[in-house]
Amino acid sequence: MPVYLHDPSEDLDYTIDYSEELDAVGSPSDTIAASSFSIEGHGGSPAPSLDAQVDETDRTTVTVSNLELGEIYRLKNVTTTTQGRVLTRAVTIRCEHR
Repeated sequence: MPVYLHDPSEDLDYTIDYSEELDAVGSPSDTIAASSFSIEGHGGSPAPSLDAQVDETDRTTVTVSNLELGEIYRLKNVTTTTQGRVLTRAVTIRCEHR
């Protein structure tokens, strides 16, 4: 699982590329139908902010902000394809000054 550094003052985009998984099916018609992001590892206030979108037919992006200095987060993306497959990816984000 990749680890990314995130300064507490930043609003950063994290993109998940599912093109390899979608291409592996061999069907050009299988694309992203729905996507949701969640973040774990923060017990304080304010809660981290997530603003998600589907970029194209094979990528999802979320803008993450309001992270607390010194905290480590797990950002998870669950995506459902038009053929009903569920794909999940997660990354670790460490909040520190850069």
